[in-house]
Amino acid sequence: METEKDTPSFLQKYIIPKVKFGLGSLFSTCLDYAIFFGLLWANLGLEIGALQAIALSISIASNFIIQRNLIFQKIRGLASSLRSSISFSLISIMLSSIFAQWLTSFPFFNNHPLFIKLLITAVFFLFNYYTKQY
Repeated sequence: METEKDTPSFLQKYIIPKVKFGLGSLFSTCLDYAIFFGLLWANLGLEIGALQAIALSISIASNFIIQRNLIFQKIRGLASSLRSSISFSLISIMLSSIFAQWLTSFPFFNNHPLFIKLLITAVFFLFNYYTKQY
């Protein structure tokens, strides 16, 4: 028989998981921006598309680790989780890198990489939101 102590509260069941998910996503996004602008500032001679690919790859990997270990219950095995995550992530990395490189062909964006990054973040937020529903 379940007691009140065994039943999770509304806060534990609905609010805390979403806060943890949001904080994990925020951390990964901040990491993405820090790496992108750190590499840009380091002036390594890399194209914007390459910077985007490097930064987003590290961000996606960190987000996967955070979500798998701190947010969601581990129902599937690591190999299964990695397969589905990697295939979707590679598409996102490739498309966002191409999009970033294309945006540099416009003088405004070429002179304002922050707007490239913000636009890519917004577009791929929507992309991820809608594709994860299917």
